[in-house]
Amino acid sequence: MIGQPWQVAGGEVRVAIDDAEWWAASLAVLHAAIHHPRSLAAALPETDPVEVAAAVLAEVADLYAAAAIAEGQAGPDSGVGSAWVSVRRVGAEMVFAPGAVVSNLARCLEVFAIAALDPSSPDATVARGATAYAAAAWSADIRKASKTLGGTEPPGEAGSGSGPSAVDGVQHRRAAPDHGTNR
Repeated sequence: MIGQPWQVAGGEVRVAIDDAEWWAASLAVLHAAIHHPRSLAAALPETDPVEVAAAVLAEVADLYAAAAIAEGQAGPDSGVGSAWVSVRRVGAEMVFAPGAVVSNLARCLEVFAIAALDPSSPDATVARGATAYAAAAWSADIRKASKTLGGTEPPGEAGSGSGPSAVDGVQHRRAAPDHGTNR
């Protein structure tokens, strides 16, 4: 994607589909690394969760920044603080509403990335707990809304939101040397 990775307007956060898919696939890999490491190794032997974790930690500040801007734009009827969350595709973008909830996605990514890098950390304990359900839900919601990721799940990953073809394709796109992103 060329330009700013996240757009915030009217309290909603918008991002190009391929970037949203990268976050979803990365979260699925990190979730599998913590909860199903043998299944991940068998399904995606070329995927290194440590590399994925490092990439996530290098870029997660973008998510927090977008969420903070969206929260600042949120009006009284924005849905912030309610159970209402929308992840939907609009053209070539994914829209998260209310945008402030993107901080929850960012926290899930951060927890799982830290856990992948340091399995004895407090975040690893959190990743092995109920946060796993939130991570799986985020990954699945983005995948379903984008309607472009493969529906095949790695073994042991039913409902995690990303299959081998999605993780492999998105990860390699993200790792390519120059796609004009300013991340």
